[in-house]
Amino acid sequence: ASASFAHALSHDVRGPLRSINAQASMVLEDAGDALSASCRKRLRRMVDSALGLAELLEALLKLSRITSG
Repeated sequence: ASASFAHALSHDVRGPLRSINAQASMVLEDAGDALSASCRKRLRRMVDSALGLAELLEALLKLSRITSG
């Protein structure tokens, strides 16, 4: 049961994380020069946080596979 929960959670969260990462990256690329340094820093933090959470989800999936197998 915990493996299926981890898989569902990972699946449901990965899409929005990819979207957050992609949108923030595009804003940085398209308008980065027009943004203040603090805005660029916040957008980079969004990208880094989304990537970090994606890595955490992958680790959760791996752990659930190991412990349920």
